[in-house]
Amino acid sequence: MGKGKNVVILGSTGSIGRQALEVIETLGEDWHVAAVTADHNYDLLNQQIRKHGCRYAALNSRSDAAKLRNIAPEGCQIWEGPEAMRDLAALPEADVVLVAVLGTAGIEPTLAALKAGKRVALANKETLVAAGALIMQAVRQA
Repeated sequence: MGKGKNVVILGSTGSIGRQALEVIETLGEDWHVAAVTADHNYDLLNQQIRKHGCRYAALNSRSDAAKLRNIAPEGCQIWEGPEAMRDLAALPEADVVLVAVLGTAGIEPTLAALKAGKRVALANKETLVAAGALIMQAVRQA
């Protein structure tokens, strides 16, 4: 990854995640996709890794993560399980974390990103509905 802004996209295979990748493409060399994640769509995730040169990717499904490891390009670390999103949200080289996952799955990674001092783009209202006070406290402490 070069100079510029490094983005982690949690939920990159969903509608918002795919649109975010399109926007990043138009922004030029100053923006890089550091990591992408999905629940189980390893095939689309692999395409995104290859197109954007991601160094990290994660799947919630451990069995799908194993499948991705067999087809992903060399040099991309594949993480797995629910804790992977939380850990990628706090990735040291990340500048911006887009949380575009469904439901309350966005709470832990959002908190992790805020605690790590990352700029968070929240595209998930359930995170604020279910844990708004906790999230806002983390924002104030960041």
